[in-house]
Amino acid sequence: MDNQFKGLEAVLAKVVHDLRTPLSVVHTTTNMLLNPKYRLTPEQVREQHERIRRNAELMNRMVGELGDLAQIGNGSLRLETGPVDVNELLREVAAANQESARGKGVELVCEAASEPALTEADRTRLLQLFQSLVGYAVKTAAAGGSVRVGGQRCDQAAEVEITASGSELSEEALRQVFEPWRDGAGLGLFIGKGIVEAHGGHIRCGAQPGVGTTFTVTLPLTH
Repeated sequence: MDNQFKGLEAVLAKVVHDLRTPLSVVHTTTNMLLNPKYRLTPEQVREQHERIRRNAELMNRMVGELGDLAQIGNGSLRLETGPVDVNELLREVAAANQESARGKGVELVCEAASEPALTEADRTRLLQLFQSLVGYAVKTAAAGGSVRVGGQRCDQAAEVEITASGSELSEEALRQVFEPWRDGAGLGLFIGKGIVEAHGGHIRCGAQPGVGTTFTVTLPLTH
């Protein structure tokens, strides 16, 4: 019980710390908008509203991740399943991350097979999983490097590989990569692992000198 309490205490302390920044931005920006001494132009007002929106979305995402954390912890992660084409999702996530990759000087290449890879899954949860993995890969890839997203059929499973060049995790980091808040990943990779396992799949992470860090996800196929 003491160990469980200490673990919960550490999680709550980290969450409180991470929530303070966007909450402070919303508080400060709201006060600025309400204070008549600030003679803001209409464009400046729109900019401050946009700051509030971005930080409110960030806090909402963090609260959602806490809910996912609790569900994964007690084995009750909710899934709304239906037929999902894994390769289609990979292309969708790769397209959504192109702008952030270009901003970092990283080439993002999607090599998902053109043929469908159908699985019975929760589409929203798989999008959340692949977004976490691709987003982490773009974040950790070396400037001028690349992120490659590949998907193919392997027997009765879909095998997805996401590789970030120039990002080679140490053996210790690899052992801890799916733990909460390791290596700047927040809760994303931990939740991603829970999503994969809830679908009856497997996820692993490996690093190869000169190649980079690769996440491999295997999901059972229905067709």
